[in-house]
Amino acid sequence: MAEMIENMAALMHGSHEARQCEGLSFTFSVSDRRLPNARYAVGARGAVSVSRDDHRTSTFTFTGETDRFDAVLRGMDSAIVALVRRRVHLRGSMSHILSLLRMMPAVTRAYNQARETLIERYAATYDFRF
Repeated sequence: MAEMIENMAALMHGSHEARQCEGLSFTFSVSDRRLPNARYAVGARGAVSVSRDDHRTSTFTFTGETDRFDAVLRGMDSAIVALVRRRVHLRGSMSHILSLLRMMPAVTRAYNQARETLIERYAATYDFRF
């Protein structure tokens, strides 16, 4: 999981979306597994950094089960529907919601690219059935 999180940060780093969202930070908190939170921060010129188990306040914090995050980030489930049905919980500054919406295509793209990379890297070792 740590490799996935690091890959996502590298893929978002300097993206068009990230360059438009300086100062935005968001944390993913998985509720069904014992994993440290992943906090992404967007700095100057779209520099994206990630820290684990970082307790600083983020602009937004998402909380949900692993399969819910996966479904939303893979485009199999709508983020709005997941929020309305309380499958994923969002806490944060609604005055910054436009920055979050601006950044989400980069997050989704990075997740899918990182996921594919890991599947290819470990296909000979693990049997992926999803």
